[in-house]
Amino acid sequence: MKTALKIGFLVITGLVGYKAAKLVSAAMVALGMSIEIIPETKVDMEGVQLTTNIDISNPTDSSMILTSPFVQLFHRDKNLVSNDVSNKKFEIKPFTKTRLPVVLKLSWQQILELLDTINIIFPSSYTNIQKVLWMYNNYKLIINKLGLVVNYSTYTGGVNYKDSKKIKI
Repeated sequence: MKTALKIGFLVITGLVGYKAAKLVSAAMVALGMSIEIIPETKVDMEGVQLTTNIDISNPTDSSMILTSPFVQLFHRDKNLVSNDVSNKKFEIKPFTKTRLPVVLKLSWQQILELLDTINIIFPSSYTNIQKVLWMYNNYKLIINKLGLVVNYSTYTGGVNYKDSKKIKI
């Protein structure tokens, strides 16, 4: 009976130690890593597709597994669009940079509704097609003037990582 208790105690101690080591390792990687958002845009007849490339640099000798980032696009504290929550996992290997692309889509209608907030007003003679064509040709100006902010969060080994960045294209 004493042997079984000793073995049980050793197993529990080992598990707790393992979990603690994983948590410390994840925290060390999280402290050392840098995250950068590199936006890319494409336009089509539906609107602007904004790919928020989240570049994670891991300068440590430990790797970790991150869940797919949850990304939200905000304009003046209003959530415009977000990606679907996913349990997909990504490994961030030691001494590497890993890119996690997340695609968000803003429709022309959403953009049109936001133009008042940045003092872009079309002449009353403009048709809807003229408005869309102007927005299509000037989407970078619009995106930059809107001051859009990307909020993102991810989770790894007991550590929740959140941050936000202003988008400039």
